[in-house]
Amino acid sequence: DIDINKVINFSISILNNQIKKFTNSFVIKLGKNLPVAKGNPQQIEQVIINIIQNSFHALPNKSSGVYVSSIFDKKSGTLKVIIGDEGVGIKKEILSRITEPFFTTKKDSGGTGLGLYISYSIIKEHHGNLDIKSEPGKGTEICISLPVSEGGDWQ
Repeated sequence: DIDINKVINFSISILNNQIKKFTNSFVIKLGKNLPVAKGNPQQIEQVIINIIQNSFHALPNKSSGVYVSSIFDKKSGTLKVIIGDEGVGIKKEILSRITEPFFTTKKDSGGTGLGLYISYSIIKEHHGNLDIKSEPGKGTEICISLPVSEGGDWQ
């Protein structure tokens, strides 16, 4: 089972040095008393780390921010992890392709184009969703949705 806040906190602890390097504005807002999701916590950590790293690489400068939050959406019965940034954003014509294998805008800096493809695959294996919204010049928001385990004791 996945305690999403534990997974987020662990992922952030791994990224601590990168956080200091890339941004002066890193905001975390975790929901309280969240139900657990079914699945592999290490795989979800991999997804969260990858998406946060992508956010860092999109930032134009250190004063631009990254935020991470978790909520339980009662209506859909899903846990949501929202990772957003005040980065350069993604052009519409690219947005639909960013989860394709080997698609990258970072070839020059060693990008393989596998990060979001693998992340998308992991979330699909967990019967979840990866929703990506972006506005060039304003930033990107990625919402990871995971179904919760049956019989959770949340209110």
